[in-house]
Amino acid sequence: MKLNRSDIYADITRRLKEKLSQGTLPWRKSWEIGLPRNFQSKRIYNGLNFINLALNDYPSPYYLTFLQTKERGGFVRKGETGSWVVYWDVKEIPGASDEESRRVPFIRRSIVFNLSQTSLLTNLFVFTL
Repeated sequence: MKLNRSDIYADITRRLKEKLSQGTLPWRKSWEIGLPRNFQSKRIYNGLNFINLALNDYPSPYYLTFLQTKERGGFVRKGETGSWVVYWDVKEIPGASDEESRRVPFIRRSIVFNLSQTSLLTNLFVFTL
């Protein structure tokens, strides 16, 4: 699926409007749960990723990809829907000589799942008891 900026903005706008029409101010939350962060790196998401994940109502602030869940011996529960996050970087494309190399920006979308959507949340509680 081709990813473009207008689709990302349209999706965020649609989700914000839905929350507002329900009478919810998504930026006013009880932050007892914490800010959305990556489960593996513990890094807090920022920018559009933060806004997109903060619109979700899950009991855990942690998000991970399907493969990160699988690597930890868990699984995503059947029927769960992930949330997208975008990653961008600049790649160095080598040319025939060092002077001909180009820097090309790229963007990639990934789907992440909240920890509560996986079997890992249950496993974490079992192992810590």
